[in-house]
Amino acid sequence: MASVVLKSEQEIQKMRAAGRVVREALERCTQACRSGASTMDIDRAAVEVFEAHGAKALFKNYPTYRPGEGFPGHVCVSINEEVVHGIPSSKRTIKEGDIVSIDCGAQIDGWCSDAAVTVAVGEVDPRTTELCRVTEHMLRIAVENIRPGRKWSQIARLMENYARQAGFGVVQE
Repeated sequence: MASVVLKSEQEIQKMRAAGRVVREALERCTQACRSGASTMDIDRAAVEVFEAHGAKALFKNYPTYRPGEGFPGHVCVSINEEVVHGIPSSKRTIKEGDIVSIDCGAQIDGWCSDAAVTVAVGEVDPRTTELCRVTEHMLRIAVENIRPGRKWSQIARLMENYARQAGFGVVQE
């Protein structure tokens, strides 16, 4: 197993630059995420940011999507019960009450950043609002519990227990 290699100040700055591009792309995608918009509209919003910064989309043409083909989108856009890696399409339209997850990754100057956000579109039902509150708290559980020497499985168990106590489950596969 490889050991952790500490980064130089210059490397950290490059990582931050990639992170800023992803943050800006997610902000632009969030603005594009409204009733009547297609998931391709969200993809295009990210492309505009990537192009403005000379960034490469990490997911575009990712090779393991289909044999001989790469992932067709620049970002992943999943609506409601879709778990992850939704493919942007001009035929998939967002409507009032949807929750939309946008996963975004970019590379600049050899350094990568990857993050995701979930957007509630307009008025969502109370159970969906509670789901969003619970999942945000689960993220806080992870952040508060991550530390050197701690296994991810320990943290995941804490998160899963919280979800179950709140009346929700977790994806097993």
